[in-house]
Amino acid sequence: MDPNRLYDNVLGNMDAPPMNTTRSASQGGIDPLQVELQHRLNIQDTLPKDEYYHSMEARYKPLPYVSNYTSVLATLQQRGEPINHRNIAIKNELALKKYYSFRKPSNPNNTTSLRSGSVASSTDSSSSSTGQNDRAMIDSLLESFLTSSHEPMLTERKKHLVSHTLAEINAPPPRRASTNFSTSSTATNSRKSSASQQRQQEQESAEFTAPYLKYYQRLLTVNLRGWDILKRYNLWLPTVRPDFQNILLSNRTPPSNNINQSEKIGEMDMVERMQEKTNPLFIGGANYVPEQYDTYAGSSLVTSLFSELKLPAFTYHCSVNINDSIYILGGLIPCYQYDEEAPNLHDFVVDPIKNLPPPILEEIINDPSMISNPYLYFTNLSSNHLSKPEISGHIPPPLICAQGSKLTERHIFFYGGFELKTESTYDNEGRFYLKKSVFLNNDGYILDTMTFKFTKVEIISQQQSSTSTLSSVSTAKKAMPSMKHPTGSSHNNVYSNMPPRFGHILFSTNEIPSSVDDSNFSASHSYSILVFGGYTQTTDDKYIAMNDLWKIEVPVQMRGKRGYCKFADTAMATLITKENCKDEWPCERGFVSVCSIDKSILESYNFETELLENLEKNFRIEDEDDTTTNTDSKIESKNLSKRLFFNTKKDVSSSGINLGSTSKDHPPVPQLHSPTGNKPLGSKNGIQSVPMQKRGTGSHETEGSSSNKSNLLINNHGSKNNNTGKKMIIIHGGSNDHKVYGDMWWFDVEMEKWTKIDMYAETNDAKEGLVNCDLALVGHTMAIIGHYAISVGGLIQQDVDTLFISEDTPAQNDEPNADLPVGSFMINIINLNRQCLRDQKVVINSKQRWPIIKGGDKINKSDLVMSIACRSHLSNDGIVMIGGILAKRSNIKEIFLRGAVIECFLPSTSSLM
Repeated sequence: MDPNRLYDNVLGNMDAPPMNTTRSASQGGIDPLQVELQHRLNIQDTLPKDEYYHSMEARYKPLPYVSNYTSVLATLQQRGEPINHRNIAIKNELALKKYYSFRKPSNPNNTTSLRSGSVASSTDSSSSSTGQNDRAMIDSLLESFLTSSHEPMLTERKKHLVSHTLAEINAPPPRRASTNFSTSSTATNSRKSSASQQRQQEQESAEFTAPYLKYYQRLLTVNLRGWDILKRYNLWLPTVRPDFQNILLSNRTPPSNNINQSEKIGEMDMVERMQEKTNPLFIGGANYVPEQYDTYAGSSLVTSLFSELKLPAFTYHCSVNINDSIYILGGLIPCYQYDEEAPNLHDFVVDPIKNLPPPILEEIINDPSMISNPYLYFTNLSSNHLSKPEISGHIPPPLICAQGSKLTERHIFFYGGFELKTESTYDNEGRFYLKKSVFLNNDGYILDTMTFKFTKVEIISQQQSSTSTLSSVSTAKKAMPSMKHPTGSSHNNVYSNMPPRFGHILFSTNEIPSSVDDSNFSASHSYSILVFGGYTQTTDDKYIAMNDLWKIEVPVQMRGKRGYCKFADTAMATLITKENCKDEWPCERGFVSVCSIDKSILESYNFETELLENLEKNFRIEDEDDTTTNTDSKIESKNLSKRLFFNTKKDVSSSGINLGSTSKDHPPVPQLHSPTGNKPLGSKNGIQSVPMQKRGTGSHETEGSSSNKSNLLINNHGSKNNNTGKKMIIIHGGSNDHKVYGDMWWFDVEMEKWTKIDMYAETNDAKEGLVNCDLALVGHTMAIIGHYAISVGGLIQQDVDTLFISEDTPAQNDEPNADLPVGSFMINIINLNRQCLRDQKVVINSKQRWPIIKGGDKINKSDLVMSIACRSHLSNDGIVMIGGILAKRSNIKEIFLRGAVIECFLPSTSSLM
């Protein structure tokens, strides 16, 4: 149904006389929603905008956008015809009420029983005509939310509009007014200057858009079958909230200790700098990641998009990258396109979902204006094109915090997450009472990215050992990981089925190579998916973290051309036990970052490697007191020298040993121990090799492990003698309720073995060397570039304490001497070769609850950004961030929506060596 016609049917006749609201809708009276909207429309022109919008305080308020998109064609078409945003806001309010009016309890006498239902049963639409009509009405309402008021009407007069605009662009520009601004100028001159600046900016905007309009004008000369095809060429330009534009400015002045230096910039200087950094097509954000904490010294870009519809502001969604195309599923999206069109939420009373773990914010999940996204979107990073395809098959319900992984070059596997159920009732005064609940999903879904068809896969659990041999239930009970409650009590939970979860990791471990011969392909071949940790629901509003590890085998029944695969309707989930890991196993946690790496990356060429190999081949080290000349003594001395080079080529490359270099990327490294039990290098008979400092001893012990034992990366993955595989899965951080972890774990896919990896950081004291320093984050994402792990966003422990533990906790301040904990930056870099944070010197003392960044008190907290609920992907050695919410670290309780795509371009890894 057309959204405009839908509004006409719902709103009724606005010119009708006032209606009697005393009759009940159930008795066949007038719908109170129509009465409420008519009343709002009658008074909306009599009140100022701010007074009308904030006339009634609400428990929940629509989140503002920090970045957004606007259509070029719609902006040109609406010249001289301004949009009535207040009227749209009122219509959005009614449409939102109409949307919730279809969310009636299916069992009014026992609504609590609905919380224990399954997702599958709760999402099956009714086959009756009433259910189908309700479903169609809900779909129409959702389409109305996604239809932007800035979307142009593609008609024949578009040709005249573009031609007229091009004529204005090609006309000679008006003479620019004088820029001599005197302090004694009158208000009239100020208004004239402002008007002149506005005309100048409009002229510059037209000049920027001229190439696109000329391109679009050529499209209009082609005899197209339908005007709808032109929607694909609609250009959406990014905009940034004014109070956030300061992070887009380039800091061209030398660094200063005065953090308020930006306040001294003159008004005209600020305007000129903004015009240099901002234009309608591309907002250059070289300092979107500000220079003070952009450790890569890279640049960022708020990109434009070509699309027939506006990109929604996704939060807690799932996205997967396949061949530079990102597929977005689920999550929450706002029911308004722009801040001016946000509905008033005064009439909504919510029975909220409580006790959600970080980084899920209750004010986002329980906000009535945030609705579940039932559609699939995909955007191509190369062409910057966004689409919303028609999907078919067993379509999954709108899932929040689900996880997806690339199964093949054509298929994506989705699993987990939860469905947000809302039951609503309303009275005659138009007030809505919403009851929200969570339903966990335990089914898998496979998306064919060529046909956009979903296949539902039922997960069947089978308790097996890691050697893939069947074992009895009693043996499996003893071998299962120990599950701990947040209170610390330990007990063994044995599940006959794989527990449903959210906030977990999902990773594909093997794929069919493209070079595989079809004749040798086995129909019984299956793809393996690893699932670890996350949260499961025990009772209403109670969630516990898990640390169980499962392997899901997805069988392939048939294979065809162009990568086609037919998958079975069921998949087997096998529990991986601790038999190979002994006491090393990550503790219970959820919302960790995950990435994979081929260990051969750490075996790349290094000058230090070649130098040490030449020393090993051509030289030997003798004891200074050894004066014997017999052959046996020489052989013994030679064997001692060999002990200095027990590392192979890849070992030395991974160690990052410093040969007297003064580069900040190669500080002294900790003592290394031989994987075969040898003593530290240079500890026997006075034999000294390359000078190395001892590991610093901080006051903070590493947490998050079920064992006190910790290892160096080189000891477990660097020696040829170790029986390890090539493909590793890295997990980092996460949290168990309100406790944030910062440890890193490597999982050997072939050996099915966990290994804990220590992390270090530099200090200001060169003699102290490296110290243990965990990067404690939750809700962040991670990508691999070379031998660097790039961490994006996330909450630190201080953020969790502020947002989750106590509502009375004051927001973080912007005092000049405020400490900056490790992990406060938007982007954090970990050198996997050296297990060290890059370009961050830390201070650790007993007075601090967590490590702090050296010199952090010189950074303006208003320039630092906290970001969660987004997804980041690697594309052409850059990081692309889609959706999410963010806030300035000076006040993290003031949350904004990210409505535009951000690209952070990083330098090549060769320049980081």
